[in-house]
Amino acid sequence: MGPAVRRTRDAAAPAGRRELRRRPPGRRSGPVGGFRETVVGFSGGRATTERFPRADRMVATSPRDMRGAVCFESSDPVVLTTHNFVDDLVALGDVLATPVAYVGVIGPPDRFDRLRDALASDGREIDEAERERISAPVSLDLGGGSPYQVAHSIVAEVLAVQNDRDGGHLRSSTGPIHARED
Repeated sequence: MGPAVRRTRDAAAPAGRRELRRRPPGRRSGPVGGFRETVVGFSGGRATTERFPRADRMVATSPRDMRGAVCFESSDPVVLTTHNFVDDLVALGDVLATPVAYVGVIGPPDRFDRLRDALASDGREIDEAERERISAPVSLDLGGGSPYQVAHSIVAEVLAVQNDRDGGHLRSSTGPIHARED
């Protein structure tokens, strides 16, 4: 399986994760809501521009070497979608040691519970502050099940979190839709 926020699903996609960073104004807008994308592949050379033509950067590394290969900033949302339990286990523990404020983990809630329990068995408890940074399962419930719809629901959640919103309907809002600058 492959990195997060894919535009298409490919059963042979590489294991990895995708780090999303906001694109600066004036850059091309991509399918992931104005983010710069770094695809980190854990399957050797399979994280390629041919497989992910819209990604801004490709990094091939192992989960254990990820922090040495990618500089993480607190504003960087990270989405883990390797679909490989061991890779996600190592990557989750590693990402939690960075300053990122948002860590999305794909999969059902019981999978995250198993990840948390496996980390604890290895002596790495997830504390309450770290749990607040983790969104598992990642995405808003938009009702779609296609890879395209899932990708958009993940991006929608990242944007909602970064903007301190719940991601609800605007018709339910009582205040201004957008913050006004004076």
